Amino acid sequence: MILEPWKVIVGEEVEPQKGEKKKDEKIWMAGRYAPMEEMFSQLPALANALGIDLREYCPYEVLDFLGEKVKESGADVSAEVIPLGSSYQMTAEFEVKHIPERVQLVYEDLGEPFQVYINDSKVEEEPQKCFLWDKSNRSLEIKKYLRRGRNQVTIKTRYPNYKDNIPTNHAIEPVVLVGKFAVVDKKIDEPKIVTQEKTETERGIPNYSGDITLKQKFSLDEKYLEKKLILECQGFQDAFTLKINGKKAGTRLWPPHQVDITELVQGGENTIEIIITNTAENMLGTPPPTLGKVAIITPYNVHLLTY
Repeated sequence: MILEPWKVIVGEEVEPQKGEKKKDEKIWMAGRYAPMEEMFSQLPALANALGIDLREYCPYEVLDFLGEKVKESGADVSAEVIPLGSSYQMTAEFEVKHIPERVQLVYEDLGEPFQVYINDSKVEEEPQKCFLWDKSNRSLEIKKYLRRGRNQVTIKTRYPNYKDNIPTNHAIEPVVLVGKFAVVDKKIDEPKIVTQEKTETERGIPNYSGDITLKQKFSLDEKYLEKKLILECQGFQDAFTLKINGKKAGTRLWPPHQVDITELVQGGENTIEIIITNTAENMLGTPPPTLGKVAIITPYNVHLLTY
């Protein structure tokens, strides 16, 4: 579950004295990772504006050209909204209907002080190293600080004292809650086993990151056992492992998503399992739905050639 939007106040939090103006709050969304397809879809217009022929350069070279053009123009697009090296605090709210056995708050360690308060209580647990989307991730156990209903998390930290690479700038890094819970209507709820086909959002796990197993049975006429059988998975963007009748058939990381299953099938009933391993994009970007993926088995004639 991604925590956002954030109410951000620059500078240490100090209650205003009588007659003093309350510090201004800014609403910020967490830094999000755009899907590759979304980023690349914008490249033709960018390349056209820069006079670049996409037939001659790859997408990453176009981005490099953009950085060079920015430097040549003298534009300081890396100017930070928060002054470099400044302390700031940010606050977000979330609702809890069910408190799971474990809940971890995961953030990215940028080498700056990082204090977390849940419902005005400072989280005293020591942060632990973990790998969720980055090797610099840290986790904090926060279950004992939660309550049913509205919860508030406040983070006090400091902005890095150096500029990021042009043409980007620093942003609020994602902060997420991790645990065995469902997210229904943006509320932490008790997970339920769902057998019928539903999307991850309908199941309450819109930002699930990890393995998802699709399982189905199919019947195969024995006449096809004399042919070469190739199973092709369509609509996949993530890595997946294929199992036929409990035996591993192969792993595919990119197209073509085809696996030879000739030696693993049998006449009559067979079981197919597709274990999808998605990426952190599902948590930090735009989650692609699992439904809509198709598995097709194509029979090919086997020819014996004698020389």
